[in-house]
Amino acid sequence: TPDNLGTLAAYPSHPELLDALALELVEHDWSLKHLVRAIVLSRTYGLASGDAGPDLVPRLDEAWGRRGPKRLDAEAVRDAVLRVSGSLDPTVGGPPVPVFLTEAMSGRGRPGESGPLDGAGRRSLYLEVRRNFLIPFQLVWDFPQPATTMGKRSRSNVPAQALALMNDPFVVQEAERWVERWLYNDTGTLRHAGRGEALRPTLRAMVREALGRRPLEAELDAFEVFLTEHARRDRETWRQVWTDLCHAIFQLKEFVHVP
Repeated sequence: TPDNLGTLAAYPSHPELLDALALELVEHDWSLKHLVRAIVLSRTYGLASGDAGPDLVPRLDEAWGRRGPKRLDAEAVRDAVLRVSGSLDPTVGGPPVPVFLTEAMSGRGRPGESGPLDGAGRRSLYLEVRRNFLIPFQLVWDFPQPATTMGKRSRSNVPAQALALMNDPFVVQEAERWVERWLYNDTGTLRHAGRGEALRPTLRAMVREALGRRPLEAELDAFEVFLTEHARRDRETWRQVWTDLCHAIFQLKEFVHVP
C-alpha cells in the first residue's frame, strides 16, 4: 500500500523479509542503491514466472518465492520499440522534445508546433509532458496523469494496447526502420534476397534482438512460411513483407512483458 502507511493500510505479508531488508538498508549507510542492487541480484528476483513450483502460495501477490510476468511501463514500451528499430538516441541530458500532435489533439493551450513522431529518437524520459496534450500511445500503457501524485502505477490489460501496437503510426514507422537497418544498405539496395534456409540467420538475429532469446524452430518455420506465402499471395514487395513480419513481432505479448 504505497499511498497509505497508516492504520488503514494492509499488514505486510512477510514481516521477516521486510525486517531483513530494513537491516540491510541501515547496515549499508541507508544506501537505496545498495538495497535495490541486493534485491535485483537475488536468486528470487531472477526467477522467471515459469520456474514456480506447485507447492508455492497460489496467490501471486503473496508468493515471494517467485516473480510473476511483469508488463513494461509506458516509457519502457516506447523505448523498446526505438531500441529494436535502431532509432534510439542514448544521449544523456538535453532539452525536452516537443510532443507529437495528432489531429485529434486540439483544445486550449495547444502548442504551435508539433514535435517529431519518434520524439527525435530520444528516450521517453526526455519527452515534453503537457498535462492537456499527453501522448496517446503512452496513455494506453497506463502512463500516469500528471495532474496528481501516484504512488503505484496501474497495469491494465485492455484491447486498446494491442490495437496501439497494430495501428499507431509510430510503431508502423519503427517497423519500417527495423527492416531498413537489417536488409538494406545505405543506398537502399537489398543486401540479400535469400529464401528458405538463407532467411534463418537474419530471423534468428532479429528475434534475439526483440525478445532476448533464441527463436524456436517452430517459430522460424512459421516466419519463413509467412514471408514466402505472403509475398507470393499478395505480390507485395519484399520490403513490405518483411515490414509486416517485424510489425507482427512488435505485437507479441512477449515483447511488452518480462517473463
